[in-house]
This record gives sequence, structure tokens and C-alpha cells, in this order.
Amino acid sequence: MTWTADPTGTTDWWRMDNPESDGWGTKNEGPGPKAYARLDTVAGGLLLLWVVLALLGLVVGLATMVVDVAAWVAFGAAISLVGLPRWLYAVSDKEMIGPHRLWVAACTAGLIFCLASSFIAATRVKEIQAQIAQSDLPADRVEALSKSLAKAKNFSMQFLCIRMALAVGLAVGAKKLPKTSQASETTVLTNCS
Repeated sequence: MTWTADPTGTTDWWRMDNPESDGWGTKNEGPGPKAYARLDTVAGGLLLLWVVLALLGLVVGLATMVVDVAAWVAFGAAISLVGLPRWLYAVSDKEMIGPHRLWVAACTAGLIFCLASSFIAATRVKEIQAQIAQSDLPADRVEALSKSLAKAKNFSMQFLCIRMALAVGLAVGAKKLPKTSQASETTVLTNCS
């Protein structure tokens, strides 16, 4: 199977030579089930790659900022790869609350934890470390700041663990997402009868 340009302009700017393939379809149909499966696999792979980076960060001691930026990229790319094409081509769950809505909600929760980690916990840790770095503080103040620093780092670690659990769950759950739109299922059912 090879990729070729479509000079007629009837499909997107490229198409698969095999017309029976359920890869990317025409402009009106949108991606097929195989294309959605590929996007889901890439999104899951990005999330699992971030989990490996986060674990490496725990072991080696990577800067929290590096892990936070990588989390933003992983969760943002995952929700873009999985959610955007399904939203554009109206692929939705059959139930009121189905796998797609749950997946997008969990990924959004991951992004919210990225926000909390980057702008609340990390900034608090930096503020406390800057206060501790002052040499003219009394011993009781340094002890109080050390306790505050431990609490802030604990929150940061909790945010990291929650994001790691969400990333693994999202990577595994991507296989359960709907791959066809309800309109195309209706067309198939109409053509069969």
C-alpha cells in the first residue's frame, strides 16, 4: 500500500491507493477506524513515554520543570490526537457517558493537575527555597520554612503520581474509544437493509 497525491481533489491532499482501506477517507467521511486506532496508539505511546520520563526524573533527579513541561506536551498532544479528530468528525459515544467522554475528562483532569503542579506547587517550592537561601534567618524560621518546603514538595509529588496514574489509565483506555461516527454506522445499516 503506498501513499499518492490525489490530483482530482476529491479526497484530502493525500489518500491510500487501496480504496477498500478504512484508513483516511474523503473530506466528508473523515478518518476511518484504522486511522483512529493509529492516533490512539500514538497518544497512548506519548503518555507512556512521559510516565517513563517521570519515573526517570524520580530516580535520577531531573528538574521538576522538565517533567512538568513534558507532562504539558504529553497530555496536550494526547487530547489533541484523540479528541480533535473525533470532535471534528462528530464521533461520539452511544451512551450518555461513554468511553470517549470519560477519556477526554480524564485527560482534562491531567491537564488541570499539570496546571496545579506548574503554577501552584512548583512556584511555592521556589519561593520557599529562595527564603531559606537567605543567610540571616533565625533557626526557628528556617525550621518552619523547611516544614513548609516538605509540604510543598509532598503536594508536588502527589500531583506527579496522580498524573502518572492518569497517563497509564489513558494509554490503556485509548483502545476502548469509539472508532466510527454514528452517521457512518447509520449509512452502513441503511445500505445493508
